Amino acid sequence: MKVLFVSSGNKKNRINTIVYRQGESLKKEGLTIQYFSLKGKGLLGYVKNVFTLRSFLSKNKFDVIHAHYGLCGIVSLLAKRNEKLIVSLMGDDILGSRDYSGKSTSSGKIFIFINQIASRFYNYIIVKSAEMKSQLNFAENKIQVIPNGVDFDLFYPVEKSIALEKINWINEHINLLFLGDSNRPEKNYKLAFDAVELLKNKFKNLHLHVVNNQPTVNLKFYYSAANVLLLPSYHEGSPNVIKEAMSCNCPIVATNVGDIKWLFGNTPGYYLSTFDVSQFSVAIENAIMYSLNLSEPQGKKRIVELALDSKDIAQKIINVYKKQL
Repeated sequence: MKVLFVSSGNKKNRINTIVYRQGESLKKEGLTIQYFSLKGKGLLGYVKNVFTLRSFLSKNKFDVIHAHYGLCGIVSLLAKRNEKLIVSLMGDDILGSRDYSGKSTSSGKIFIFINQIASRFYNYIIVKSAEMKSQLNFAENKIQVIPNGVDFDLFYPVEKSIALEKINWINEHINLLFLGDSNRPEKNYKLAFDAVELLKNKFKNLHLHVVNNQPTVNLKFYYSAANVLLLPSYHEGSPNVIKEAMSCNCPIVATNVGDIKWLFGNTPGYYLSTFDVSQFSVAIENAIMYSLNLSEPQGKKRIVELALDSKDIAQKIINVYKKQL
């Protein structure tokens, strides 16, 4: 089976890391995967890629086009010939975007509407959470929830002393981790910062680390070194950072968005919070005390129980391809 992965190539002219890892997991299962990146911003910027992609498809034969993110799906729909089109919606393409106050933006609402219309013409749709699926109730017969998987060769617990030394963090500090771009409004970094400030009288050695654009191979050291990972987002689909951190047995405090409640289950060491800064702060304090006084949480065991390793997810995606063919 020959599959073309279509996704954004705006980040330093590279395929998105998550998309690339999914493609490589399918290669391990015997599929032929080729990547095609789109460059541009906004709807018009993406649509300019239609003719380039159409020309590429006229010279190369594929059984399936698997587009990642709504705008890539629209470009693929306009460019495709006889290929089956599978589109993975990733989060804000169907849930919208937020400003710094947490309110839905007008542009986000427009993109939701455009993606809902376009979704009616796709052969099949993959979403990351039940919340996303609920936004496409008209497509019940051609939609499936398949979260991104976790590559256990990349994400696994590392001895804490080794991890701390690798990234030059101090063992005597209580190290809190915010992983991502703190300037993106929907990531709601301010909630994490304000909640940590409330705790500085109780914990004199508290340090909040903002980590972004690290190579994937280094992330297990940050997860393993951190006392607690903080995810204060306004919305998520099925956040990879949560599954990766759990695979490294890192305690977590997160807002109750996306499928995080399902991912956590009743696993000790994992705490949900509202967007109230006091509650988020209390959850962080509880997670810190857990990390200092108890053994590490069994996050990886939970991820295994949920069958979220990349091999299992690859098989689910292959079954979607086969069903369409």
